[in-house]
Amino acid sequence: NAARLKDSAAFGPSLFAVAENGVWAITGPNDYFDLTQVIQKKIIEHTISCYDPMLVTDNGIIVFGDSEIFFIQPGAQENQLVKLAENKVSSFYKQIPLTSKKYAFTKYDKYNKRAYFFWTEDTTKLAQNKYQTYAQADKALVFDFRTQSWLAPMDFSNGDWSIIDLVTVPADRYFAA
Repeated sequence: NAARLKDSAAFGPSLFAVAENGVWAITGPNDYFDLTQVIQKKIIEHTISCYDPMLVTDNGIIVFGDSEIFFIQPGAQENQLVKLAENKVSSFYKQIPLTSKKYAFTKYDKYNKRAYFFWTEDTTKLAQNKYQTYAQADKALVFDFRTQSWLAPMDFSNGDWSIIDLVTVPADRYFAA
């Protein structure tokens, strides 16, 4: 009953799968992965429309839902689930139109330890996401893992910034000017 799968990633002893209606943790008995003895558990019950909702970081996985942002900290006993957006950021994130979230894309900058969520309300802005399909971006939300806080939302729709300017080290093929 997973509905349409959107994304998946391995972290620690588990495989995490994101579907339109939530997130599953898939593992084996005694916290090792064995395809003959799979244990699956739904850990997030939330609608997810984004085509690129999951972001693997050094410490866990961020999942961008339709109205909440979750952080999964995989552990030996249970996966710890944290709502990453609080107060102002949560209110701001909920106001982003659902169509903008659907075509949004994510990126983790290992050098600066920052998680990016890129979106737009202007359908003329295009960039490729990690699946090499087109997504749209002229705004960004950024979570800084060093300070454990959200930065002020970025808006580079006026042309002063390009996506490539935001994350320059290390540069990779997921960003386009």
